[in-house]
Amino acid sequence: MSAEDSHIQPLRGLGFAPLGPGPIDDARSHVSGGPAEAIGDICAVSLPSLVVEVGSWQGRSAILWGGELAARNTSWSLVCIDSWLGSDRIRRLTGGEWGMENLHLVDGYPTLYATFATNMRRANMEHNVIPVPLDSAQGLALLQSCGVAADVIYIDAAHDFASVRTDIELALALRNPGNSAALIVCDDFGPNYPGVVRAVLEQAGRARLRVLLRDQQAALVPREADVVITELINRGWVEQATRRRKFGFSRRP
Repeated sequence: MSAEDSHIQPLRGLGFAPLGPGPIDDARSHVSGGPAEAIGDICAVSLPSLVVEVGSWQGRSAILWGGELAARNTSWSLVCIDSWLGSDRIRRLTGGEWGMENLHLVDGYPTLYATFATNMRRANMEHNVIPVPLDSAQGLALLQSCGVAADVIYIDAAHDFASVRTDIELALALRNPGNSAALIVCDDFGPNYPGVVRAVLEQAGRARLRVLLRDQQAALVPREADVVITELINRGWVEQATRRRKFGFSRRP
């Protein structure tokens, strides 16, 4: 599978293209960490060449996806959807990775996108990362209208139930029909984010997907993708029902 194909060209026609060379602002935060093992597992079993990330912030998880894609492909693309404007919750936080100061306000307007771009260039990913500076719903709808077909869609944007439910619903239409292992992964599946848990279980039930869990990552896998499911379980992923009982979650109708 090649990521530089007809699925990407319509985005270029709308002005969405790889970052390319540009300035690196040393004053911007370096990022590291994240669910490296889980992302490595997903790439090992689904062999993606085109990943769509929904919610990129400063680029921490994008660097992980890009590293795995580059290790397995000569041609690959990572489409990153984010408004880079923050949220009402971010505006109320101070300190740490999610504090409002990370927005780098200039005349009251966030310039967080410059941090993301700097971190992509630091990681030498500027020729493969395609930023889409829109909110989740608009960005996913745009990709669908352009015929983008992704091997993996990674959802890590707003964490409330309604937003995650909508993101998953829109992401379902972006799965590459030519890749039987194409799947959706949602970050922060755990008791700290009940909205994420509820949305994942509800949408997986409706779409008849199996849910496998590791390191608060929830993979929504087609039921017929037996090889992918078996490989993930062999790598330490846990089926939805086991984890749900552990945390006391119950399936909603």
